[in-house]
Amino acid sequence: MDCTAQLIINIAQHFKTGRGLATQAWEALKLSEMGQLTNESIEIIAANTGQKADAVRAALQEGIKTSLADEETMLQNAADKGYVKTTAGTLETSQHVRDLVDAYVAQAEDDMNLVNTVMLQSTQNRYQMAIQQVVNAEEAAQIEALTGAKNAAELAAQMEKVQRTLNAATGSTLLGNEARTKALRGAIATLANQGITGFIDAGGHHWTPEAYINMDIRTTVGNVARQAQKTRAAEYGVDTFQVSRHAVARPLCAPYQGWICSWSGGGYTVEDLYGNQYQVHNINETSYGQPAGLFGINCGHNPLTFVPGYSIPRAQELTPEEEQENALQYAQSQQQRYLEREVRHAKTEALAYDAAGDKEGFVLASQKVKQTQADYAAFCKQTGRTPRTDRLQVYGYNRSVSSKATAATRGYKPQAAPVKAVKPAPVVKPDVPAAPVTSIVPPFVSAETTKQANEYGTQMLGRLYDEHTSKNGLNRVPFADANKLSAIVDADYGKLPADVANTFNRVIGELATEYDTPLQTIRTMDRNEARLYKDAFAFVSHQYPTDGARMVINPVKFRNLADTAERIMELSERGYAVKVAKDKAAEYVATHEFAHTLLGLRGNITQNFVGLDVARINAARKEINTIWTEYKSVVGDLRDQFKKAENDYIMGTGTREKALEIKRQLDRAKISNYSLSNEDEFMAEAFTNVRIGTAQNDYADRVYAVINKFFLR
Repeated sequence: MDCTAQLIINIAQHFKTGRGLATQAWEALKLSEMGQLTNESIEIIAANTGQKADAVRAALQEGIKTSLADEETMLQNAADKGYVKTTAGTLETSQHVRDLVDAYVAQAEDDMNLVNTVMLQSTQNRYQMAIQQVVNAEEAAQIEALTGAKNAAELAAQMEKVQRTLNAATGSTLLGNEARTKALRGAIATLANQGITGFIDAGGHHWTPEAYINMDIRTTVGNVARQAQKTRAAEYGVDTFQVSRHAVARPLCAPYQGWICSWSGGGYTVEDLYGNQYQVHNINETSYGQPAGLFGINCGHNPLTFVPGYSIPRAQELTPEEEQENALQYAQSQQQRYLEREVRHAKTEALAYDAAGDKEGFVLASQKVKQTQADYAAFCKQTGRTPRTDRLQVYGYNRSVSSKATAATRGYKPQAAPVKAVKPAPVVKPDVPAAPVTSIVPPFVSAETTKQANEYGTQMLGRLYDEHTSKNGLNRVPFADANKLSAIVDADYGKLPADVANTFNRVIGELATEYDTPLQTIRTMDRNEARLYKDAFAFVSHQYPTDGARMVINPVKFRNLADTAERIMELSERGYAVKVAKDKAAEYVATHEFAHTLLGLRGNITQNFVGLDVARINAARKEINTIWTEYKSVVGDLRDQFKKAENDYIMGTGTREKALEIKRQLDRAKISNYSLSNEDEFMAEAFTNVRIGTAQNDYADRVYAVINKFFLR
């Protein structure tokens, strides 16, 4: 964190000079400083990241010592009493453990060297991008100042004049320091918010250096401790262990806390010291092997050695109430980390403005620091979570700067405000067919109340009902004769907030303009349904005899649109759901469920009262099921290959490069974990991936082509 803050501040310092120069001269001067900036950046990186191998080795050895102290004592005692082998030696003399430490130290050092290289490249790129942003902003301001056209002909004449003026502007400034200062301020704000990249993963996500190193070292320490424990247990002839338990466990870890597992088998029972029996699960029955799963990246769980007939369970499986509380604590912890990052971004921005000599920018950024700190304090007070002031610190933001910021914001009072969403990166999507010019649904109108949203949604569904009836030549009465309808055509969002209803109305309306859907009903779950489908955000069911579909929304999951979007982002970032940008998170459920309205893959059509083209539906089903069968097989094989390659590498019989290559293949092939549930969810996730996802996937594109073939208007 110190290193990245210094790199950003150093870039800002380079923008302190040359303000009186014209745009082209200023750009040439700043680019000429690239070599100097590179040397300064190398010095900053070297000063902050020296002695890393020794620090990593010490961390790993301390991790092993701390994690295995009780384990070693227990195993030695069990050996003395004849429960396990007595030829395992000691932890200090175990060659296997020493080899583990050496291997992981080398791996961590390679990772850090890679991060340092990417940091330097990122610093150079950020500097060049900032220069270009300033130049573009200045030219835009110049054009705006020079054009006063009243019509197209006059605009063309004025643009020719502008170009001549710009070409002659090399030796003199056109707009003065005010425009340059404004352009620089925008560039510095972008620089502070984007930060410095330290690693780019296989999915194209940019990690900050501190986040990646933090994850890498925490995971490495955890891995070496777990592997050392596994190794020592094996040296004593023990294969079983219990999954530890801790607060704020991740969703993919929480269900397995307290389980008795085996590294090599399962499906049998063992007894504890008192004769109580426990089921032994194969480790592969858990989320083990998934990056966000048990013993995966950043996981805080440990395998506690369980000696049959001797050990006593040290962790209990969670009750449903404890699982709910764990989920709440986890969500709050993620929100706290987000708010901490917002404070650090604001402080870095203030330091950068100060370094660039922008007094007004420093005042504005200081106000942002005050606001983000107030948001953080309010959140901790409201949730009872402990403030972590160490996570709010930024290099260079000392007492002197803090006092300066306090003076600059005297009289400024932060306003209570919702947490700001981070601006998402640009989304690259495959080409999709353009929507028809004429919409078949009423134009979307944002409702101020849920009652209004129900009215607008019902109008939309009525139009869809009539359009579907007409397009498919179905034998049924029009929506206008509502009292004669055999099916309900209605939108009722119950007690959901208006912004939730607006999101569903808007997304469904936009998609229905392109696709022929039998959707007739939108409503919320009743109490029994919410209990039965407690983990679902929504579901869709088809009534094929009358050719209708109804969408049912879980009100528990949509009490607050912002919280729902945050939860979707967590699922997206963990790979459980399609990867989407933050500004699309709230649309995820509506898009996914809309895909379900187009086609139900598993429900048989036994009767048909309306003249529906059953052959068309069955043809679409057949094509998508063929893709699903191939997808499930390919992803399953790659998963198995990755687990084996990863295990081979950990045990010293394979290479890290091979494991990473298989992982890259798996990431390219897999749409999401949820897409592997069944063919229906595969179809819906594939459609959603193409519509609002951030990563291209060949299987998703194939499914999307089938949906377009059969259901595009």
